[in-house]
Amino acid sequence: MKKLKIAEWLRRQWPGWKKKGAEEGKKAGQEFMDQARKMLVGAILALILVVLGFPRLVAWYKAYEERQMNPAREVFIDIQVLEARTLVPLEGVYVQVAGDGTATGYTDADGRLTLPYEAEKGENTVTLILSKDNYQEETEPEIALPEKDGDTTLRRTFQLFPKAVPRSVKEQEQLQLN
Repeated sequence: MKKLKIAEWLRRQWPGWKKKGAEEGKKAGQEFMDQARKMLVGAILALILVVLGFPRLVAWYKAYEERQMNPAREVFIDIQVLEARTLVPLEGVYVQVAGDGTATGYTDADGRLTLPYEAEKGENTVTLILSKDNYQEETEPEIALPEKDGDTTLRRTFQLFPKAVPRSVKEQEQLQLN
């Protein structure tokens, strides 16, 4: 008797459960599709950001790392300037860091100059301009800077060429004969 009552009760409940289950199933299916659409849109946006933004992110990080590895510091650039043909030291050569009017100086009788320079964060190289009357102006790009504050280990030697090569009397006579 109990089994019949339970079976009858189940038959009466079945249509309701079926209807209720169908509604809940439909609702669950819609929620699943909404979540799937959101995830797909998010994945596409993430892919676009990675493709477009990754190089910028890498560039920013490299610049950040460079600033951390090379903080602002005062360095000294030790320079010697020689005459290109005779390799004699040149006195009075004007040396300037391009773009910085304060980092300038003149070489002494030995053709030497120790140039103090305030390097900014992340700055590894400078461009030097060397000039002297009757000599060709020389621009030396990307001269490496010392890594530490107060470092004087960077020593560079440059050569300047005369604008007009003075000729001996013999050379002038030979040119005139030819």
